Amino acid sequence: MSLYIDGIISGLDTTSIINELLALKRKPIKMLEIKVAIAGGKKDAYLEIANRLLELRGRSVNLANPDRLMGSTISSSDTGVLTVSGDPAAAAGTHLIRVGRLAQNEQRVSSGFASTSEIGLPTGTLTIELGGGFVENPTRLSELNGGQGVEAGSIRITDTTNASATVDLSMALDTSDVIKAINNAGIGVEASVRGGAFVLKDTTGVVGNIVVAEIGGGTTATDLGIEGNSGGTDTLTGGVVRTVSASTRISDLNDGRGVREIAGDDLTITAQAATFSLDISFAETLGDVVDLINNDIANGGQVTASIGPRGINLVDNGWIGGAFSVASIGGSDTALDLGIEQSVTAANINGEDIISGLESVLLSSLNGGSGIGRGTIDITDRSGAMDTVDLTDAATIDEVIARINEASVAITASVNPSGDGILLTDTSGGAGAFIVVDNSATAAADLGINTGVLGVNQDEIDSDDLNFQYISRATRLDSLNGGQGAQAGKIQITDGAGTSVTIDLSQADDDTIADVIDEINGVGTNIIASINAAGNGILLTDTSGSGVMTIAEVDGGRTARDLNIAGSSSSGTLDGSFEFSVDIDATDNLLSVQQKINALGISVTASIFSDGSATDPFHLALMGDVSGSQARVLVNGLDAGVDFTRTSAARDAVLRYGDSLPSSLLISKSTNIINDLVEGLTITLKSVSDTPVTIGITRDATQAVAKVQDFVNVLNEVLEMLDGLSVFDIDPAKRGILQGETTVRRIVRELQRAILNPTSETGGSYTLASQIGIRIGTDGRLTFDSAKFTAAVEDDPESVLKFFSATRNLEQMVKLEDFADGDGVEILPGVADFKVTRKDGVQLIVDLTGAITLADVLDMINNHVNNADGKLVAGIAADGKRLQITDTTGGGGDLSVTAMNGSHAFADLGLNLFTSGTKIIGSEITLTDPPGIGHRLVSVLDFLTDVDSGTIAHRTETLDSDVARYEESIEKYESRLAREEERLRRQFTMLEQMMGEHQNTLLQLNSTLSAMTDMLRSNR
Repeated sequence: MSLYIDGIISGLDTTSIINELLALKRKPIKMLEIKVAIAGGKKDAYLEIANRLLELRGRSVNLANPDRLMGSTISSSDTGVLTVSGDPAAAAGTHLIRVGRLAQNEQRVSSGFASTSEIGLPTGTLTIELGGGFVENPTRLSELNGGQGVEAGSIRITDTTNASATVDLSMALDTSDVIKAINNAGIGVEASVRGGAFVLKDTTGVVGNIVVAEIGGGTTATDLGIEGNSGGTDTLTGGVVRTVSASTRISDLNDGRGVREIAGDDLTITAQAATFSLDISFAETLGDVVDLINNDIANGGQVTASIGPRGINLVDNGWIGGAFSVASIGGSDTALDLGIEQSVTAANINGEDIISGLESVLLSSLNGGSGIGRGTIDITDRSGAMDTVDLTDAATIDEVIARINEASVAITASVNPSGDGILLTDTSGGAGAFIVVDNSATAAADLGINTGVLGVNQDEIDSDDLNFQYISRATRLDSLNGGQGAQAGKIQITDGAGTSVTIDLSQADDDTIADVIDEINGVGTNIIASINAAGNGILLTDTSGSGVMTIAEVDGGRTARDLNIAGSSSSGTLDGSFEFSVDIDATDNLLSVQQKINALGISVTASIFSDGSATDPFHLALMGDVSGSQARVLVNGLDAGVDFTRTSAARDAVLRYGDSLPSSLLISKSTNIINDLVEGLTITLKSVSDTPVTIGITRDATQAVAKVQDFVNVLNEVLEMLDGLSVFDIDPAKRGILQGETTVRRIVRELQRAILNPTSETGGSYTLASQIGIRIGTDGRLTFDSAKFTAAVEDDPESVLKFFSATRNLEQMVKLEDFADGDGVEILPGVADFKVTRKDGVQLIVDLTGAITLADVLDMINNHVNNADGKLVAGIAADGKRLQITDTTGGGGDLSVTAMNGSHAFADLGLNLFTSGTKIIGSEITLTDPPGIGHRLVSVLDFLTDVDSGTIAHRTETLDSDVARYEESIEKYESRLAREEERLRRQFTMLEQMMGEHQNTLLQLNSTLSAMTDMLRSNR
């Protein structure tokens, strides 16, 4: 850096002179610096505008969200019967609900004990089962008459004394409700069931007629099979109403055990002129099986199959003699399970019962599904009377009980107290032996009542647990654990040889025990899964020969525990029985038994209470933790010598939705807290009611007025700020920094358009903001007439909500790129995206490559080569917000949509669901450009404020570019001025040098002149 000293020779202030000269040339820089400051001020102003617009966006979201915009008043006309709470956005209206009964938990109470701590209890094993094992199961009325059900209504019953009563069955859910209602009617008629029919018996002893009549032109009595009279007898035996039909699902046959089948042909039919085999693997209903038989090419019309009341009947049309037979083949039990595994020397095979009786179970379901050897049994009561009971053609356990009770002995048969077997009670008063033995076959032994020829010296014979099979390949996983189901997840199985495999049971189509068994058996370990011998769980058998078999959870799940197969075994088997045992030994007391039960880790809690009596006051109480009919608790203390009495039966809540019969809906729920009946509402049942309770949902305008007023206030503040920033004034000092900015005018215009432009696609009656009290005033500000808005809400609240919050409906020509708010539908090119499985098992593999619109997707499903019969239809749901798939195949499987090749297309289409019903209704799809002005405002404000592509972002980027350009120019000017300053410095330095040289010359001249003067003076 050069050092300059001003005016050493000349005395001039050169720095000041240079600065003054440069200042004249700095004027362009000053102008550029002013422009930089203005641009910076504009940018700051726009950033402030963006902040206020984002605040306004939050207010707009409140308008677009019905939950936030408008509150609701939700009320119950009788809070003693039910209370209600819920989503403020629940649709306004009224709902009529009558409560017939409450859901409750099962409770069993033991006989009394003297002490809780005294040892010496009876030793033995106490067993507990949750949800299954009962031989007496109420039948849903909806299952009667081949699935046609029973019309809701009332009937009139008249006993033999002409006393009559009206029996209201409008709230009857199952057969036990019908029996209870008739028996509590206050007349001399007692109801029971036998086989597939109701039986009414007179109890007055008067000779006459029992008469059952319809009321009000209904068909309730007819549907129950009891309309008419007893024909002068004391008993009215109704018609069979527990029947099958073409639509009966195969999986519902045989007490829900379904039909066992194999890959390939399952059975062979041998007739007079035809022999043919059938593969029923794709049959879902009984009608499908009949069609397969009748339409088989090799049959050629020789055999005709039809559906009878209780099973399948076959006719050999060409029979002239010899055997007519049906046999299972290939190791299957298909013919047996269809009730037609017979060989007869006749033209007809009348199939056996493949559906249970009312309130009963099939004998074939006992002993883990192996049934009983049906024959005759001899019963001798204690007085010595003997009779033979023929069970050769008995099909259900209630028929066994009825035939024993009809025998000429003083014996009463009934279901035993624990509910898992039968109890024979001698009422003869004799002291001899009570004898039950088989006469032919093994029925008595298989029923657990064979005493041997010596008999027993006691009045009661309890069969103990008859092991009714309630776990089969057809059992749904969501029915396990008292209806709580099994968690979808992964399990790791390791056999004794060390082979370990992870099994994924989280797939949408893994919904039955069969899926679990097939998954385990198909992974290549030495572990074989099957149904255990008792029919109450999965049995795992390790064929490795040694080592430890282990079943473990994966990723912290509980799938193996819910299937009751978690753990390890070195014995070669692991039994996942849902029957849990507690061993009571000589050192136990009541407290330790309670602790053992609670340590089982099941949904049953044991407690101890005292009834206060002087003797044996202490009781063990077992309470199910889960309510609902699927959570019944079976307790068998026979082996341990402990009796348990049911004090509370697990049952579903029953309610009727609507007020008119028979069109109103009878609904059952496993809990008293219901959140899936009316969308957005949680209903809590408190007590039963004779009349409907009204649930009212009315819109509350107060919250909406506050939200809209708040929005208007914030918007007006934004508009006022924009006016202030863009104001024009003759005095430049008073002009707004954004005066003349087209971006400001655009912001104002976009906001006004979003509010004031009409909207005609909301589906409501309001299309203009002015119709609900929102206008633009003369000053350009919004005005809000709250009274007009309140009136609009009171007149049509749903239309007001739609005006602000309506979303765009689906249409055939909607582009897939508009789905998911513009994120679109993911399509993997050239590969399948998802698979649709119809209820009849037919699969549609769908590749969406090339699909542009929704119409393309629907066409690819509906016109799929595997859907040529058109029995699966994909379309837009009635609400216009989601897709739906309807299956009319009549199959008994699940309707499902599952992903393929990692594609998310099915989820983007809202179809990542499955159902055991006939229709999938997808999740709601959000499209771009929704019509509600709340959504429109949000979209506009996003367009204005987006940090990357918004209007304000574009303008501030331009300002930043201007500033950069200005600063670049300033830098160039500064560089030029620096060079100019350097030049001036050099020039002044040269001036000083010249003046210094001139000064030396003068000094020399002065010196010369002075010398010459001195010389002249000296010469004088």
